[in-house]
Amino acid sequence: MAIKFGARKSANQQKKSITFSEKQLFPIASAEVLLSTAQNQGLISDIKERVAMPEQHFRVLYQGLINDFAEFVQILPVANRGILGGILQEGLRRALFALEVPEKGKPRMHPLWTYVLFSAALLFDVARVIEDRMVIISDQRGAFLKKWQPLEGSMMDLGNYYKIRRGGGMQPWLCRRMTPLLAHNLMPEAGFKWIASKPQALNVWMYLLSDEAASAGGYGRKLNKALQLLSEFRLSLDYFINIPVEPTVPAETALGEEFAEWLKNGIEDGTIAVNESDANVFMVDEGLFLEAPAIFEEFNKFGKTATDWRVVSQQFNELGFAPLSGDDYKFQQYFSSYPEAKSAAAAKTSVRDTGRASFLGGDKAQQTTSQQQQAGTKIDTKKAGSMFGATTSAASVTQQQAETRGTFQTSTNIKNGAVVPTSMMQALLGNQATQPVDNNMRASDPPKENPYPDLNATSTAATASYYAGK
Repeated sequence: MAIKFGARKSANQQKKSITFSEKQLFPIASAEVLLSTAQNQGLISDIKERVAMPEQHFRVLYQGLINDFAEFVQILPVANRGILGGILQEGLRRALFALEVPEKGKPRMHPLWTYVLFSAALLFDVARVIEDRMVIISDQRGAFLKKWQPLEGSMMDLGNYYKIRRGGGMQPWLCRRMTPLLAHNLMPEAGFKWIASKPQALNVWMYLLSDEAASAGGYGRKLNKALQLLSEFRLSLDYFINIPVEPTVPAETALGEEFAEWLKNGIEDGTIAVNESDANVFMVDEGLFLEAPAIFEEFNKFGKTATDWRVVSQQFNELGFAPLSGDDYKFQQYFSSYPEAKSAAAAKTSVRDTGRASFLGGDKAQQTTSQQQQAGTKIDTKKAGSMFGATTSAASVTQQQAETRGTFQTSTNIKNGAVVPTSMMQALLGNQATQPVDNNMRASDPPKENPYPDLNATSTAATASYYAGK
């Protein structure tokens, strides 16, 4: 049976698709809310009509899976520049397209194979929730709580809000390989056992989810047809998505978001220097080093909003890009072999005091550093206080340690700031996270990584059960 869609969109109409901003905060919604739109209700009604299953079985096997799928994907788009709500609605529509339209005199597909095809089509793109993106669980102010790990389950029990970061996440090829894992975790127990009871059905289901339709015979051809119909539908005037939740931009972290956006755009267009003698941003072995308060003062000078640098740094602090120590950044010190010529105060001393060095006059900073050098004591931040206004003291380095670092001698200046680790760099910078490491910068206290996993961490029962052949 041929399916006809509306006229094709013009180029201008396609540009009007609603995408997300990284500043936006989204509420974590229940299936009842997410599926409440007329569009989604219509799709579910059509699916129910095509499968023609007893009410109780439909409620457990179909509606239960649809509900869990909705709560898992929320209103995430298929692609980072795609329309909000895309994974959910395209999953429903693809599943509908995969099901045969009942015809008089023609026998229906066996209920098991109908369920194999439906569930594989519905969950086909489920792993794209973290394709080239990170999803951050946040509080109502937009502050970072934790990074969502889809293999550990849905967001529902983790918090009330989330943000989407373009960058990080997983590459498309790995998302495709993860799809059967995530699909298994979302399947109703009765539904997965039903499919697994027939090895051939399980084999076809795995082929379909792995995008290996050629190995799935006629069911692969049915899924490919559904994918083709969905591609055509995206280009029609009928394609639009109503999202049932309203994103916000919390004022409490808006400046931090503006700073993150300014940093990302500035590195991309070259207006912010990186790995240069007069730069405030450096790519180091541990990640992205941001010298402070200089980088925040630079933002105030060239950014859209002029405000106290402490306010900007505190709000950026809350976004979770850099690791914390207590309520503040984990303070980092770096030896730099670049000549110290950034300010008159810096020229007076070869080793910068840490913490709020910018608040000390040049003579006072020089006197403090000189006294510490002569005594052979630590160059500490306690006297100057925390760079970001918290009471947590920073890492320190002795003069003897500095002298053992090859070209990084006592005449080398010390830069203070925070490091965005490599695990979060892509979420902050996107494609700009691939810049080379600056060999002129060395950590005063390189982190010691534990190569072993945390045995106290809770294992993912659903994933474990997958390997156990549940």
